[in-house]
Amino acid sequence: MDTEETPRQRLARLMDVRRSELQLTWNEVAEKAGITREGLRRTRVKTGPIRSLTKRGIENALAWEPGSIDSILAGGEPTVRVRHVPVGTATSVEEAPPIGRRKTQLDLEVPTDEELRNSALQPETIEALLAMRRRVERWVKERDENAIRRANRVTDALDEERDAG
Repeated sequence: MDTEETPRQRLARLMDVRRSELQLTWNEVAEKAGITREGLRRTRVKTGPIRSLTKRGIENALAWEPGSIDSILAGGEPTVRVRHVPVGTATSVEEAPPIGRRKTQLDLEVPTDEELRNSALQPETIEALLAMRRRVERWVKERDENAIRRANRVTDALDEERDAG
């Protein structure tokens, strides 16, 4: 019995690994690739040629550099697309500013839960702000790429409430 992986089986396996790394469903991969889920399945299991447009769509959806699918089919490895970000920009949650702090010229402090509870704010406002903080902390923990923007919105809300009170 031949247990060696065919190029197409290897492609399917590496696509699945990358899909898992990106925490995407197959439906999301197909949508990002601009193809149907059935078209994506055929790409993984059939043996015929893959259209160039389909390859590029899948490579884009999986954040691979163009030519990665051809490389895999030839026995090579995919190349993960490198994001170019400005110097000083956080590229991971670990590098991002701590939740509860917003980097500005003034580097404003966000009040602690205790400070909020002891403030002159209305109880419902305090609870809403605490709930927002918990949601933002959960988003950051789950590595939500928009968490920092949301954290800044919470900080803005705290600033507005403090200015109004």
